[in-house]
Amino acid sequence: MAVQKKRISMSKKHIRQNFWKNKVYWAGIKAFSLTKSPGILKAFLYNKQVIYYIIKTWKSLEIILI
Repeated sequence: MAVQKKRISMSKKHIRQNFWKNKVYWAGIKAFSLTKSPGILKAFLYNKQVIYYIIKTWKSLEIILI
C-alpha cells in the first residue's frame, strides 16, 4: 500500500530557502568585489551589460554595496 509523504512545515521550508539565498548573496558580493579590484581585472572576464544588470537588480532589491 502507498504511504503518503510527510509534509514539511512552512517554517522549515523558509529556513532552507533563506539559507540558500544567503549563500548566493555572499557569492555574488565576492564575485562583484573581484571585478572591482584593480589587480585581478585582467584575470576576471565579465560582460559590462551583465555587471550593469546586476547593479540595477541589486539597487531594486535595496542591497547596499560599499
